[in-house]
Amino acid sequence: MEILPIQLLSFDPSGRFMAYASGNDVLVLDLKSNLLVVSEDLNSQGHSDLVRTLSFDSEGKFMVTAGDDKKVKVWDTSNWKCVASRTHGKKISTVALGPLNSEGNECKVQVLYSDKFGDIYGGPANNLEKTDLSLGHCSSVCFMILSHDNKYLITCDRDEKIRVSNYPNTYDIESFCLGHTSLVSRLVIPHQASNYLVSGGSDGTIRLWDYIKGIQLQTVQVPPGSNSKCNVSSLSFSGKELTLAAVAEGHNSVLLYKLDVEKNELVHFQSLDFGGQLLGAQFGPDGSLYAHGRNPAISQCQRVGEKYANVSLSDSSLLSSVKEVSKEKLDEILKAVSLDSFRKLDNVEFQQKKQKWKEEKKEQQS
Repeated sequence: MEILPIQLLSFDPSGRFMAYASGNDVLVLDLKSNLLVVSEDLNSQGHSDLVRTLSFDSEGKFMVTAGDDKKVKVWDTSNWKCVASRTHGKKISTVALGPLNSEGNECKVQVLYSDKFGDIYGGPANNLEKTDLSLGHCSSVCFMILSHDNKYLITCDRDEKIRVSNYPNTYDIESFCLGHTSLVSRLVIPHQASNYLVSGGSDGTIRLWDYIKGIQLQTVQVPPGSNSKCNVSSLSFSGKELTLAAVAEGHNSVLLYKLDVEKNELVHFQSLDFGGQLLGAQFGPDGSLYAHGRNPAISQCQRVGEKYANVSLSDSSLLSSVKEVSKEKLDEILKAVSLDSFRKLDNVEFQQKKQKWKEEKKEQQS
């Protein structure tokens, strides 16, 4: 038997809860008590297939999960009940949460979610049946974020593009950030320098942008000194300082960079080796770094002087919650979470399938 990996990790803004996805399970750890949250809804109304995306809103009132079962679910973090759910026609690739200005609705949070055909929909967090098409790409949307001031929705796709749209009027495009030579997989904006955007792709690079102007400032090869074209699977900035953590598929180290705002560049200063297979790394609100994957399922790192060092999580209840699976099931999950899953269709086949799906949906509505 093999350890089921943790493919996603996210923190609520207050730093009290750490939510993580392992296969199709979503679990929440209360960091104050170091105990898993007990929720009947999380156990009985969860997902039936791989969870691909997990996010909190800026105030920590809602958590949203979605994935390959084509369901988008909204969880109230005050009691961990499922307050809204929607089954979409296609698998969900990414979600984001932003403010909602809607008369007649007491909910002020909008859930944005994208399917693998590149269409992005938005609706109130308390009623996902009232969703509308917000914008569309000509290929699969791999990731999206809102700027910290909620003025821009930034999306990236399989066809090398990063689009910066004004929010909530997403039909109004502010800029494009063009430079990647393959799929763009991840986006992040530093908390203390919100005029910058960092992107990662399957061309084996991390790129620094002035995203409002659409100007590329720097290209960094990943790992440093390598000519390989690996997939960048995770990017996270510390809220305490201008430190970026990056993870590339197939590598066992978290790459740490310092953002020098005077020189407009990312400077690599440390590679944290974990031995086991990494799927991602996220900074918590307290500045600690959490690397996740398998063997170990999760590791906590804290800054010691100018470097980061591992801190044992052996007493944490989250480790006992990770399941064991067969080698075949593990290989299936690792293949599914790989960014290579976005490359299964060529562009012609992708457009044909998208058109067929739209025609079928139109017939169902008529």
